[in-house]
Amino acid sequence: MRELRRWLLVPVLAAVAALTGCVGIPSSGPVQAGDVVGDAAPPDFEVLPDGPTPGSDPLTLLSDFMQAVRSPANNFAIAHEFMTPAMAEQWNPNAATWVRRGGAEITPGAGNDLVYSFTSSSLVDERGRFTLTPPTSQVFTFSFEQVGGEWRISSAPPGIVLTQNSFDVVFKPVSLYFFDPGFEFLVPDVRWVPIRARVNDRVVRLLLEGPAEWLAQSVINEFPDGSALAPEGVVVNGSTATVALSAEAAQADAEQLARMRQQLAVTLGVATVELSFGGGVGTSGPASSALVDPQVDGTVLVGTGSAFGFASGDEVLPVGTLSSRIVAAGADAVTLLGQRVAALRADGVLYRGEAGSDGLTALDPALPEPLPPSIDPYGFVWAVPASSAAGLTVYGPDGLGEALPNGLPVDARVVSLDVSRDGTRLLVSFINTVGQPELWIYGIVRGQDGVPVALGSGLPLLLTTTPIDAAWVDESNVVVLAGDGGEATVTAFEVGGPSTNLGTVAGAVQVVGGNQGTDGIRVLTADGDVLQTRGRTWQSTGITAAFLGVQQGRDR
Repeated sequence: MRELRRWLLVPVLAAVAALTGCVGIPSSGPVQAGDVVGDAAPPDFEVLPDGPTPGSDPLTLLSDFMQAVRSPANNFAIAHEFMTPAMAEQWNPNAATWVRRGGAEITPGAGNDLVYSFTSSSLVDERGRFTLTPPTSQVFTFSFEQVGGEWRISSAPPGIVLTQNSFDVVFKPVSLYFFDPGFEFLVPDVRWVPIRARVNDRVVRLLLEGPAEWLAQSVINEFPDGSALAPEGVVVNGSTATVALSAEAAQADAEQLARMRQQLAVTLGVATVELSFGGGVGTSGPASSALVDPQVDGTVLVGTGSAFGFASGDEVLPVGTLSSRIVAAGADAVTLLGQRVAALRADGVLYRGEAGSDGLTALDPALPEPLPPSIDPYGFVWAVPASSAAGLTVYGPDGLGEALPNGLPVDARVVSLDVSRDGTRLLVSFINTVGQPELWIYGIVRGQDGVPVALGSGLPLLLTTTPIDAAWVDESNVVVLAGDGGEATVTAFEVGGPSTNLGTVAGAVQVVGGNQGTDGIRVLTADGDVLQTRGRTWQSTGITAAFLGVQQGRDR
């Protein structure tokens, strides 16, 4: 958890000073600018705004209220002071958080109303789910009444509005962890929660509620139905968390309890979890050992036309016996998972292979103009023709494939397709039927023995330029190359969070992830130069390649 230091702010409202003492809502005059104080608040500080100033008119009160919502302490207790008793009781500040882009305007409305207008750039809902949106105009109406001679807000929309800087201070991302269907991996579901006392209680409640809808069919929550956080809540002491749950959670058997402990430990960032049920005495026990954030070899995987393997100085170190088979097959796109590979030859033939086999096996049925394939921890190969998302096909260990039901636009032109290293999610970039770029992450729905049977509803990421390639960076981040013409912008997206511009690369044709977050990303140019990032500058690694191999971590 980030360190918090307290910073006291004194609201400066010179723009409304002339209105102090007014007893009505202004009905004419220029538009007033609202909520500009504090935009430069330094990050990692807790803001402690003042409550209502005696004698404030509605305009001043609303401006001060927009400062007060930056303090989530005691469920936004200071912000509640600006409201009538009835409104304070019903207002839900956690219903939504709009992140404001630029300034805001406060204008007169009907009667004792003021209208607060702004442009939003992102939104966090009641369950902490973050959505990055195009700039969107928002218009909120606030009503006012006098209570004991003081103006108070009598009607307000649920939720709060924050500037980007204030959002960075007030909220933090937390990964809730759930199991993949085989209980081999823990899968993150990123949420955003306000930083305040008992934040761990909020996090555990979200965990007990389960994953986001788009992921719900792809992961498993081991807490028994009806499990809730008991009044004692969560107490963290050093590296141990004591979590009090309702009696329903006690229905779990020993294996479930071990998995529950690991979900809680990884979510809360502690080493040990003690559980109590229905007010009983806390008990400790073992946690399961599912893998978190699968790692890959730190060396870049390359194909040169005459060799395939890990780049080491001027050499290419082979991947066991697989490398010679990949070269012999003429593959120019390869995904490696332990000792298994999925590959594509320039003429469109798809292959799979594994160590110990005689060679690579051509996949059946063949697809027209297939994209580079992906492979999941269960050994299934994923492929799709560039011309039609409807042709998404999954091939089993026998090399035979079946079309997979999915919600992709039938005639979309697919650009890239990549399975996450834990095998629960599918990253797809495509151009939709009206020519707009789209980037989605779909939950993978599996049946018996891990066989993929469908895709979930999906999570859209905001993409505004033509995709060139995309890749997984780690368990909760992806990277996209996009652009028109000779230069490509490299953008990293947190799955369930904001995006980060990593600069531009001339002639970029492929991107792959690695380890260490964005430091592990490698970009290949059309000239064969392999680049790595240094901040927003891309520098040559000294490695040249015809293509980059995609690494998928380990076998199940």
